[in-house]
Amino acid sequence: MKKTIYFLCLMTTCLLFMNCKKDTDDLTKEIVGIYVGGFASNAVGNIDNYEIRVTKVNDSRIMIEPVTGTEFESWETDLERFNSSTITATIGQLDPSVSFTIGDPVAFTLTRSNEGEAFVGEMK
Repeated sequence: MKKTIYFLCLMTTCLLFMNCKKDTDDLTKEIVGIYVGGFASNAVGNIDNYEIRVTKVNDSRIMIEPVTGTEFESWETDLERFNSSTITATIGQLDPSVSFTIGDPVAFTLTRSNEGEAFVGEMK
């Protein structure tokens, strides 16, 4: 009887540890790349075929930097999944606003309202 109880306790403990799901959702895997689109700024007007590179910092943080042009410097932002097809900058971060729409191709929208700038593009 003791062996049976010991065996059941051991099995229960093993099952509990094996079923623990680790939250390792990599938000960057679908959005890292180069995006081509239009950039608009109060300072420089419109620039077509503007390229922005999105690189992974960690599973929930990216760096955004221009490939063409020098209209803004690179910066980092934290991400969260808004729904199954949208990844955004962390809620509560009002400026800049960042949104990725997962599809084929992935679409990227960046708005920096304090600077009067916006970018809308698709993954290359």
